[in-house]
Amino acid sequence: MQPIVAALIGPCETIARRHRELVTFPGKQGGLPGQARKAALARVMADGLQCSALIYATDADSNDPAERAMVVAEVEAGLASIDNDVAAVACVPMGTSEAWLLADEAAWQGVGLRDGRALPAASPETLWGRPRDQAGQHPKVVFERVCASANIEADMAIRRDIAHLSDLDTIGRRCPVSFPPFAAAVRALIAP
Repeated sequence: MQPIVAALIGPCETIARRHRELVTFPGKQGGLPGQARKAALARVMADGLQCSALIYATDADSNDPAERAMVVAEVEAGLASIDNDVAAVACVPMGTSEAWLLADEAAWQGVGLRDGRALPAASPETLWGRPRDQAGQHPKVVFERVCASANIEADMAIRRDIAHLSDLDTIGRRCPVSFPPFAAAVRALIAP
């Protein structure tokens, strides 16, 4: 997400943490379910690291807008449960973050893809299927197939490169459910 955030608001110092670093205990501390509990903990951690803002990113793990909305609400509840000065934004791509990365054909051409037909014709947000079905339509599987078509590794480096090369308007047009609200929320962080 760092290249996308930088494209939205300009260069900024970032500290990235993985969800597994947000250690919680079994049960519902404070009545918060899983994602809300981790989002709350992330906001506490961000305050301890003296961050001015937090972007809590997690996949919707569904291509159903209603299910994505439930994940967004859960994350936002967790973020709102902590009262500190850290501005916080929920980042919940429809399906998985790979959907956003599959949006811009020009970005893929920039990393060596020659045949744009490898990319989904419809909105990448509509992709879904079993994540281990190599012939399926899960966004991670499609991402891996497109990488294979371009003869590149489907690793973090290529994800950063594609995110850096992607046009934000194209992502917003191709992923209209989840990207525009995220982009607006991030841009609001620096609004006067």
